[in-house]
Amino acid sequence: MEFIGFNQIKAREWDEIVYHSEDGWVFSLAEWLEMVTLVWNMQQLSFAVRENGKLVAIMPLHWISAGKRLSSSGWGHGGPVIAAGASRAVRQRLWEACWARARDIAAQFCAERITVVISPICQSSLKNGWGVNPLVEVGFTDVSTHTRIIDLLQSEEDLWFGMAKDARQKIKQARSAGYSARRCSWREMVDEYYRVHIETYQRTGVQSHPKSYFEGIAAQPDSHHILWVGFSPDGSPVAFHNDARFSSSELYHTGCSETAHLKSGVNYLLFWEAVLAAKADGCAWYETGEAFPNAAEGKDKGLTDFKGKFGGELHRLFRGELIMPQPEPESPAVLTPVEAKLMPDKKTIIRNWLNASRDLSTVILGRKMISLMRKLLLGLTGLLGKKSNEA
Repeated sequence: MEFIGFNQIKAREWDEIVYHSEDGWVFSLAEWLEMVTLVWNMQQLSFAVRENGKLVAIMPLHWISAGKRLSSSGWGHGGPVIAAGASRAVRQRLWEACWARARDIAAQFCAERITVVISPICQSSLKNGWGVNPLVEVGFTDVSTHTRIIDLLQSEEDLWFGMAKDARQKIKQARSAGYSARRCSWREMVDEYYRVHIETYQRTGVQSHPKSYFEGIAAQPDSHHILWVGFSPDGSPVAFHNDARFSSSELYHTGCSETAHLKSGVNYLLFWEAVLAAKADGCAWYETGEAFPNAAEGKDKGLTDFKGKFGGELHRLFRGELIMPQPEPESPAVLTPVEAKLMPDKKTIIRNWLNASRDLSTVILGRKMISLMRKLLLGLTGLLGKKSNEA
């Protein structure tokens, strides 16, 4: 078994594993990993595994120095991606080998922890009938959250009535008022998107993303990153819905809208049109995004409530965290009674330091100069003492 660094593998070879693996998803593709590495100032530590001259697995991995952690991936879903066709035993062996390698790298970087999140709509997650986090078998603590996934194999009618009543009313309201939604080019809309992104994040009190992130998404293939734009009755772009798509599944990734149009229903219209288009294009699953059912307030509650209005079922979003053992701090040396007795006292240490300073000054300045400076200092001291007595 040979481990090969990310930069030593051609992107085409890397992606070949991702496209055909049941673990593969868009955030494991080479172009995505390169983009987020630069945007988020991470160190690229992804690697591949080769056996008998063939690539058999790839592993997205980033070092995030600010958090002293190793992450798969540093931005998006990750975890080992095992080549298609591997038996269950081979899959398990390669899975364990990838994590063993990750732990070795973490130790080299003195990482405090390793974190990972696995896509809930990659095939291996969808086939996980018992819902057990596979990361627990390799020592990770299960810190999974939840997400909602819509089954797109339903009829359009079932999808419509699977939504909350007020969501259906909002869609009708937006259409009646003259709002519309259509798929647009990321490259043409990135500036408009970022303008509305900034407004949205300022409104919700969250730190905005750098523009380079969305420019990076705009540079990715349109088949993987799909932008829906909501237009006001006068034809202005006022809301956006960004989806990531891979194989037969789609994810609501990011979105934003102008404050003035929040009550118009355009965000509901955008979501509905995105779901219908994913179904029409042959997708079987639509993930509405991470959900926090127990959130009582704030953005997590708002997003959870909004996404929940479009139907779907709760699924586990597998997350794992591995706390790395840290080296023990060195204990101060303990002196034996004999060594302690031989140690000089504080007065001796200070006297030795002063003598050493005098000897060094003599070497640098010369004995005559030192003698002259001493006389001047003594004279100045006497003069100051005389003035003090007169006062």
